[in-house]
Amino acid sequence: MKKLTKIKSILVTLGIIFVLSILINANFSYNQWKSHENLESINEFKLKRADYLNLTGSPIYINGNGDWALTAATEEWCFGSGTVGDPYIIKNVLIDGLGVSNCIEIRNSDVHFLITDCILFNSGIDTYKAGIYLENVKNGQLLEDIESGGHDYGIRLTHCFNITIVRNNLYYNYKMGIILELSNNNLILGNYMSNNVYEGIYLGLSNNSKIIGNIATDNGNFGIYIGTSSKNNTISENVVHNNEGGGITASTSNNSTIRRNNVIHNKIGIEIWNSNDNIIYENYISDSYGLWGVWVAGESSNNLFYKNCFIKNAVNAWDDGSNNNWNLGGDTKPWRSLVCRIHRCYCNLRDFNCKRHFRFLSRIPS
Repeated sequence: MKKLTKIKSILVTLGIIFVLSILINANFSYNQWKSHENLESINEFKLKRADYLNLTGSPIYINGNGDWALTAATEEWCFGSGTVGDPYIIKNVLIDGLGVSNCIEIRNSDVHFLITDCILFNSGIDTYKAGIYLENVKNGQLLEDIESGGHDYGIRLTHCFNITIVRNNLYYNYKMGIILELSNNNLILGNYMSNNVYEGIYLGLSNNSKIIGNIATDNGNFGIYIGTSSKNNTISENVVHNNEGGGITASTSNNSTIRRNNVIHNKIGIEIWNSNDNIIYENYISDSYGLWGVWVAGESSNNLFYKNCFIKNAVNAWDDGSNNNWNLGGDTKPWRSLVCRIHRCYCNLRDFNCKRHFRFLSRIPS
């Protein structure tokens, strides 16, 4: 019996050692992957697995519709005719910006085009360069498996309209993963933004865009930031997790909708600052560690909050604005009371069942 007990003890000890060794190796691999210095080696590994054309030293620059036609006629990595049914396509290229240039730059274009399955890195720090930079461009699709890191911006749009950015990976950029400036009617769908120094997604002076089904995690400031007088935007069904400044922020931004987002373990869950006439509903807001699940500040007024679920926030909600409504009945008062401070699920509409209506999105939606 003693011998059997001793054998069991040895087996348990060996099992613990085995598990610990796996965890240590996994942690080392993860930290190694996270390093900025390893971006190039990561992409070189991917290059070995796929047929990418290496254009390092020859970044792509297209200025005007005429340049598209010339490029498609002379370069193997570009084809198509620029119509809806036959867009120009840039595909399977790898570009190292060598610390000085945008990897792909397109200006003054309104033909239809598609950029897909590209590896773009190392445009440099404090250069205001990007993996993809579009200026005065319409009718573009940045679609599927664009890997963009080691730039100031993973993707940057200025004065752009009707651009679709879908299912790409933007990580380890020195400023933002995706930034829209003076750009309207765009779609940002199902992208993954992580470990960017500032925001995962940033909109400034940009209207009528949809930010849907993205994952913004572990960014140095906000996960999603809508600011600088941006209006009429929709932020829906995103996972916003563990961002150091806050999850979702509307700053001097009006008439937008923030709905059905999973906002988990951010410094502040949702912040409304100097913003009016927004609708915030059906969000799951939990584990905000700085102070508030929702913070309404500055001169914010006439915002409507309803059917939101709050769990384990330091303070679930705090309203320093004026004339904001906290349910469909137009209640403007309560949320300074102790009911917002307790660590349990609290919904700001009595008959709403949080558990039945919310789930954490563990993958990018199809």
